[in-house]
Amino acid sequence: MTVLFVLAALAFTSAATVQVGELHRRRAAEDELIFIGAQFRQALRSWHEAAPAGRAPRGPLRAEDLLLDPRFAQPQRHLRHLPPDPMTGRADWVLLRARDGGIVGLHSASSRRPVRQANFPSDFFHFEHRGRYRDWWFTWGLICTAGGCTLDDTTTAP
Repeated sequence: MTVLFVLAALAFTSAATVQVGELHRRRAAEDELIFIGAQFRQALRSWHEAAPAGRAPRGPLRAEDLLLDPRFAQPQRHLRHLPPDPMTGRADWVLLRARDGGIVGLHSASSRRPVRQANFPSDFFHFEHRGRYRDWWFTWGLICTAGGCTLDDTTTAP
């Protein structure tokens, strides 16, 4: 009888430990997602600030253009590498594009619900109470409010 009680207690403790471990892993992945998103946002800002004089402002056409800017003869890098999405484990980022085709941001492809719902860094206040990781838009050059980010005159997304 005592052995059964001890085994039951061990099973309960093991299950609780697994749940806490998964929660910790997801929170760490969320932190990494925010870090990577902030880097991508900064790379887009750098891209726009480095625009050659006289050229119409437009975001890069490919994410890889941030690794090696094709607008210049001398290598110019805005991002060191394109990391995988920490929520999916794959490089399956969803790119957000302006009407002219230039990239203005990205978001995760994951439809999982975030653990974090509040207390985001100030640059990402618009993530509060978003239902999915794919609703966390990392953008530069868009107007974001608590209601979402505006892509153009007709489209507003979370």
